[in-house]
Amino acid sequence: MNVLFGTAIRFGDVTPYPVGGGGGREARREMFAPGAFGDALHSTREVRLLQNHDDGQQLATTQDGSLRVFEAVEGLKFYATAPSDLERAARFKRTASLVKQRLVTGVSIRFVCGDWEYTRVDGQLVRKITTVASLEELSILQTPAYPLTRVYVGNAVPPVFMLREELDALSR
Repeated sequence: MNVLFGTAIRFGDVTPYPVGGGGGREARREMFAPGAFGDALHSTREVRLLQNHDDGQQLATTQDGSLRVFEAVEGLKFYATAPSDLERAARFKRTASLVKQRLVTGVSIRFVCGDWEYTRVDGQLVRKITTVASLEELSILQTPAYPLTRVYVGNAVPPVFMLREELDALSR
C-alpha cells in the first residue's frame, strides 16, 4: 500500500446539488471544462493531499514530490507516494488502509476559480469552470461534491496514471 491514486475531477460531470455559496455568494451547481486546470498545474504553487480538508492531516505534497497532479482526457488525475517523514508516512498508511477497506472512496478539491461561463445541462443553469486560477489541495474523503471521483490504493503507480516522461524512462 505505497501509492494512492485516482480521479479528483471528471470533466463534464455536474455536481448533483448546489455547491459554494456563503459570504454573500449564491450556491450553484457546477462542472469543469477540459483543460480548466492547465494554468494552475503549470504554476509553482504547492498542492497538498489532505484527508477531509484538514490542514493538520497532510498526506503528500507536490513540493516534496510525493504528490503528482495532472490533466488527462477524462479529468484531473493524481497519484501520491508515501512521504519520507515518519509522521506523514504513518498518516498515509492509515489513510491507505481506509481506502483499501473502501471506507473512504472520494476526492474533493480546494481551488480558486478563474474564468467560467453559464450553460444549461438537463434544463438547469450550471456554472462551467473554464479556468482554475489556483489549485490548492486535493482531499480524500467519503462524500465529495463530485460523486464520480475515486481514490484507490496500490503497491505501484498504474501506467495509465504515469506522466509521459516517466513512461519514457521505463521503456529505456
